[in-house]
Amino acid sequence: MTADLPAGGRWVCRRDRSITLPYKELIAIGDAGIPYVIPEVALLFKAKARRPKDDRDFARVIGLLPEYRSARLAQWLACVHPHHEWLAALPDSRRAVTPD
Repeated sequence: MTADLPAGGRWVCRRDRSITLPYKELIAIGDAGIPYVIPEVALLFKAKARRPKDDRDFARVIGLLPEYRSARLAQWLACVHPHHEWLAALPDSRRAVTPD
C-alpha cells in the first residue's frame, strides 16, 4: 500500500481513496523525538500481506489503542480487506471513528 500527500496536507490511501487523514495526524512524534506512522495506519499497511510478525504486532498493539483508533482501523479494514481475520478482534466497523 502506498500513500500520497496531495495539496492540502492530507494523506490519501491509494487502495481506497476515501481513507484519508490530515498529514499532521498521520505522523506522531515519540518521546525521543522520533516520528512514526500512527499504529492504525501501520497495521492497515501490514494487513495486505500478513506475516506471523504482523499478527504479533496486531495482538500487542490492539489492546493499547483508544477505542476510536481501533474503530477507525476496523472501518478501514472493512473497506480494503472486508474478510480480514483481524476484524473479529476489532469494534464494529460501523462505529463512529472520532476521538472522545
